[in-house]
Amino acid sequence: MKKRILITTESLVSGGVETSLLSLIEELKKEDVLIDLYVLNKGDLSEQFEAITDVNIIPIKRSKNSLVNRVLKNIKCKSLLKKYAINDTLYDVAIAYYGINNYSDMYAAFTKAKKKIIWVHCNFKSLYEISNYKPLIKIRNKFLNHKFSYFDLIVSVSESAKEGFLGIFPEYKDKIDVVNNLIPLKKIENESNDIDVDMSGNNNLIYIGRLEKIKSVDVLINEFKLIKDVINDAKLYIVGDGSEKDNLISLTKNLNLDKDVFFLGFQSNPFKYLRHSAVCITASKSESFGQTIIESLAMQKYFVSAYNEGAKEIFYVINKSDLNNGIICSPNNIHDHVIYYLKNKEMLIPNFNAQEFNEKVVKNIKRILEID
Repeated sequence: MKKRILITTESLVSGGVETSLLSLIEELKKEDVLIDLYVLNKGDLSEQFEAITDVNIIPIKRSKNSLVNRVLKNIKCKSLLKKYAINDTLYDVAIAYYGINNYSDMYAAFTKAKKKIIWVHCNFKSLYEISNYKPLIKIRNKFLNHKFSYFDLIVSVSESAKEGFLGIFPEYKDKIDVVNNLIPLKKIENESNDIDVDMSGNNNLIYIGRLEKIKSVDVLINEFKLIKDVINDAKLYIVGDGSEKDNLISLTKNLNLDKDVFFLGFQSNPFKYLRHSAVCITASKSESFGQTIIESLAMQKYFVSAYNEGAKEIFYVINKSDLNNGIICSPNNIHDHVIYYLKNKEMLIPNFNAQEFNEKVVKNIKRILEID
């Protein structure tokens, strides 16, 4: 008999969580399962999700009152959520995949299932430590705390995210496990060969991600200025959008880099730009799992990252400290390592085995979902 799985998430827009969910569902569809995917909002990845055979994409019911929706998204309100309970279907597994949106997560919590699992994609402790609004984060965490009691298993995407989670919610130490995100190899293969890219030169640097303060893209631009002083033909391509975009464009102009730094905006296919880049760089203050780093490694691209827990895990555990693949460093030393790599590319050839990595992740997925 087919195993029946329910998955809830916030949206199907292009992002790390959504891309990893797409890879997870593609892998699950290789097994004898039926999947109902409940979403709050569709997005640019909807067609790719819909293309996966036999996955039912169902909009999550919600109140017509916008204030009620806002409350449900940010706090656990059992009586209101039960009003919008899904249905009477009994699932083998219910998965709250987003992990921080209470509205979608509690849909999984209140459905009928033999086993309930919630994913954790962020490092709660790290986010708290770097926040300028610690009292508000502390209040939010109190609301989130009880939500996790409704689940049989908490899945963290990395060992460092697990440690960060337990640093805030130590009472759940006996029901947390670690399963890394899958690398979207099929998506990378299909999209990286798109020839509609204007990126000449051999010393292209790329940043892929949100343009928010926590990502420290301003640090990358300042570091690029120092790189440009040594590697004259270096270019920096910034893929992504966010609230800091205007400030970053102004910084670029002030540093007289507007002819060498290119803001490409949001791109549903960042892999075609990554393919024409020499180095993937990031200065993010907090990452639970360096998804962009692992994707660049899968494309045999070198990475230079500021030290954060997600990058550290890839470097020391997944990447086994192989300097052929990349380096982690202090934010102000990014330029040194990029310059060194660009001058010694012929000696530092990435050799990461993405297929082997995914095989290990699939084993873990089958274990927690109890798929033979």
